[in-house]
Amino acid sequence: RRWLLGVLWLLSTAAWADDVDLQALPADGLVLGPRWELLHDADRNLDLATALGGDWQPSTASGEAVSFGYSREAVWLRLTLRNSGSQPAQAVLDISYPLLQYLDVLLLAPDGTATRQELGYQRPFAHRLWPGGNFSVPITLAPGESRRLVLRVASANSLIVPARLWRADVFPRFDQRRLA
Repeated sequence: RRWLLGVLWLLSTAAWADDVDLQALPADGLVLGPRWELLHDADRNLDLATALGGDWQPSTASGEAVSFGYSREAVWLRLTLRNSGSQPAQAVLDISYPLLQYLDVLLLAPDGTATRQELGYQRPFAHRLWPGGNFSVPITLAPGESRRLVLRVASANSLIVPARLWRADVFPRFDQRRLA
């Protein structure tokens, strides 16, 4: 099963060349809305392997958020992250909408392995890697490494995903200002 995920990851990376270099993140964060590829899961029953082989479409968002209104479907979002530098690159993915019921954040390696964070207000607060009301996930890539970032989002509330990718050294200051 892992080899299948690896093959699907490679095929999807080849089809989507507009990756995000963590070494080039701006100090005010990188707006991800227009960078996502999207897959609609009308029955909320796709697993990761099936989703990766699905018919992904480019985002039409022009700003920070992709928005689907009130919807019973799940939505998958993906993009490729890379580190072009010679040192590890650290970033923080920030989803600034705390009313998402289910938010799965996956980082896929080319060999098919995945790390997964299961977030959302229906899940224990202790699962969050970063304290606060929003969903913030630290990401580290080794020198020369590429990984596919995949989100699966489902909610009974408005399905909106305002996402930014921050340099890890800048995000704590931003987060403090946001809370002030």
